[in-house]
Amino acid sequence: MAPYIGGSFLQEALEMEMKVFKQRKERLGKEHHYTLAAMVIMAQIKSKIGDQDEAEQLLLTGLLLAQTKPWRSALGSVLNEILVRQGRYEEAENMLLEVVELQRNVSLYRGDYHPDRIGQMLVLVRCYEGQGKIAESLKWCNEALVGFEKISRTEHGLAKIAKEDQKRLMALLDGTLSTTVMEET
Repeated sequence: MAPYIGGSFLQEALEMEMKVFKQRKERLGKEHHYTLAAMVIMAQIKSKIGDQDEAEQLLLTGLLLAQTKPWRSALGSVLNEILVRQGRYEEAENMLLEVVELQRNVSLYRGDYHPDRIGQMLVLVRCYEGQGKIAESLKWCNEALVGFEKISRTEHGLAKIAKEDQKRLMALLDGTLSTTVMEET
């Protein structure tokens, strides 16, 4: 999930992160994980500003440079969010499934439910819902909720949202909620 960046500070945050990225690229090299981290943050900020194309280009460049699975996963995670935000569901779907699988055992003590993996499951919920694949969307929503139960002692804020999504998706499957209502929410 993207860090909480917003409001009038977006442009200032972008300018600072561009400086960080430039210094890291010069001192550490373009393939270093700190440089890639700066690239991810710049892409997140650009996406929040509304520059989806530039954010996507940064992430695609990062994916070409990333040598390890964790960094490919991190870059892919942010790219997936951008593709879903753009309504490019079919492009995002395969990448989301790949990232969710890559993240399955990122942290062995959590088993199948690393927080980053659960976050991508929630993006997959939106991806499938956007394609009208409500049953698949509900399946991943349920899986994310199981994950939240396994890793959290108290109810996570995103779990509350996922429970609302679950109710809405179940109503869509039952036919008690029309897709018109879904599009208005």
